[in-house]
Amino acid sequence: MTRHLAACLAIAFAASACDESTSADEATLARVDSAGVEIVVSPDSDREVAQLDSVPDLSLGGVDVEGPTQFSQVGRVLSLSDGSIWVRDGSTQELRVFEQDGTHRQTLGGRGDGPEEFRSLFVVGADPADSVVVIDRRLQKAIWYSRAGDLGRSESLGRPAPTLYGVLPGGRLVGDLPVGLDPMSLSDGDVLGDSMTLRVWDSLEVEPTEVTSLPSAAVVNYDMAGAPIPFRTRPGIAVDDVVFTTSGERFAVQLFSAEGLVGRFELAREPRPVTQAALEAHRDALGTRGPEAFASAYVQAMEHPRVPAVMPAYDGIVVGDNGSVWASIWEASASGPNVTWHVYGHDGVFEGSVAIPRDFELHAASPDAVLGVWTDELDVEYVRRYRFVRP
Repeated sequence: MTRHLAACLAIAFAASACDESTSADEATLARVDSAGVEIVVSPDSDREVAQLDSVPDLSLGGVDVEGPTQFSQVGRVLSLSDGSIWVRDGSTQELRVFEQDGTHRQTLGGRGDGPEEFRSLFVVGADPADSVVVIDRRLQKAIWYSRAGDLGRSESLGRPAPTLYGVLPGGRLVGDLPVGLDPMSLSDGDVLGDSMTLRVWDSLEVEPTEVTSLPSAAVVNYDMAGAPIPFRTRPGIAVDDVVFTTSGERFAVQLFSAEGLVGRFELAREPRPVTQAALEAHRDALGTRGPEAFASAYVQAMEHPRVPAVMPAYDGIVVGDNGSVWASIWEASASGPNVTWHVYGHDGVFEGSVAIPRDFELHAASPDAVLGVWTDELDVEYVRRYRFVRP
């Protein structure tokens, strides 16, 4: 049993007097065990659980630095259980490893065609045992590294190459497959996307297991110009001991094993309607979307019958090293200095929100800090860690 499901079960047993008739807006939590799926519903709350210190506890990078802390095209930052920090640098195709205090430990990879070199390095993630998995789509390979940086197994990525989101215990990979389409077969108004199928690979050399289908972003074709249907977004996906997803208008996080849905964390908050003001703001923004043909397609997409009446609830999702689950509020347009993240405990109970500066991209979280990438006004990237200040 996973740590998240064990925590959910503990809540369910502790609240055995509660049943499905419990109102979600009562002062106490509504905990429901339905058809073998552990569900934890928290009452709506605007509580702020923490703030970030204004000064980073760790800052790697800078305009004038050289060597391993000179970053460009940082695609992923991982924090392993030993405190080490793994950073993908796209400009050099390197995987750089630092100690918890920022001391450089080692550099893996580099640009080339060798067994441990890369042309399009992408970090998939790390499993609970700290095996780090990376892939290279151009060289069609996946590599497993140990926490010490030793090369483990290597597999062919296969064709079509999957999009991978994370690593389950035992090195199993979570992802989906691209859908092959003939552009010449498309008619005006045809919708592409709309949903994605979550899959689990025990090995990339065997067929994956289909886990579930999730609502996703959709693109509508108008005269060979694809335009996204507004107020739709791809599901947020993070992987730890199970797969965590966010999708649709509900403020909820779903938990999946390879066998299917096993749990849900939910905040009892009403979905946000797509207002006339939101539609007008979206229309006003279309003038910045490129050539006239594309702008016209974007406007037509606003009238498509699949434009939802409610906005997506969440966008990004991150699982903290203590099992907490962080989900960012979806925004129709970027406004204000911060992005709001909702934080759920490992037991699924909603703890509150944290405002994260918009110029800081959250990659990892712990009980007392967040780790990610901060970009300055010159577009120089820094790997930074900020400590929490509790209210």
